[in-house]
Amino acid sequence: MCAEFMPERDAKDRVSPYCLDCVRQSQNIIPKPLDPIRLAKDHWTDIGKPMTNSNRKGKRGELEAAKALHSATGLVAHRTAQVDGKLSADLAGIDGLHIEVKRRKKIAATNFLVQAETDAADNTTPLVIMREDGDTNWCVLLRLTDLIDLTRLLTNAGSSNR
Repeated sequence: MCAEFMPERDAKDRVSPYCLDCVRQSQNIIPKPLDPIRLAKDHWTDIGKPMTNSNRKGKRGELEAAKALHSATGLVAHRTAQVDGKLSADLAGIDGLHIEVKRRKKIAATNFLVQAETDAADNTTPLVIMREDGDTNWCVLLRLTDLIDLTRLLTNAGSSNR
């Protein structure tokens, strides 16, 4: 049952494709809970331990990210079972991608993106390319909603360069 992303639906119909628990229940991998009210109150990890507030925040962030990714691209990813936060992506289900989700109160790099958005001309995609001093690898930062535009631009640029 997933009231978090589908509050408008009846409790018995709340199954989200972005929630690992919902996916498991719909595939009968784990037994369905007898009491959905207790399930909503008891926040448990996939390894059977109570969740801390930071665990819940991480879970919410991962579910939100999966939903946003689907809305922006049509790709479906799901949360993975986190035992110790190592050796597995936060979101899985898309071959060739290792997706880590970071949700913070304030991320300094977003200031760079806001500047790019402010300075960008109409009908352009704001993009930040950045690296730390001493590092030779560059990173790219853009809004998820602009990812399709960037992909289209790269595809068109690649075909026009041939």
